[in-house]
Amino acid sequence: MTPVPAAETAADAAAVLLPTPTPGDEATPAAKLPASAPDVPTAFTQPDRMNVRAGPGTGYPVVATVAQGTALEILALGPTGEWYQVTLPDREEPAFVFAGLTTPGPGGQLAPTGGR
Repeated sequence: MTPVPAAETAADAAAVLLPTPTPGDEATPAAKLPASAPDVPTAFTQPDRMNVRAGPGTGYPVVATVAQGTALEILALGPTGEWYQVTLPDREEPAFVFAGLTTPGPGGQLAPTGGR
């Protein structure tokens, strides 16, 4: 990335400057929060491609794969607290993602679920 120059005036210092990407930088997909984001617990996926499973563990089948930066609404914690129960737009049943491979977003309190 190209360095951002220091502010030369007070007005420049007040402006928010973002780094300018240089050729070869990889763009991270922008994630959209659910409409009620401040009240909805959200997890952002970290891996380039992340498996979403039918239950809270690797022994459950993969029901979907999502891209890095995908915002998932968290419904509850799995029984051990290591998995988030989440909603997917194209799936009626809740699904699960490993919490350690996500970044938490804004939201309310989470309650443990009984699992499957």
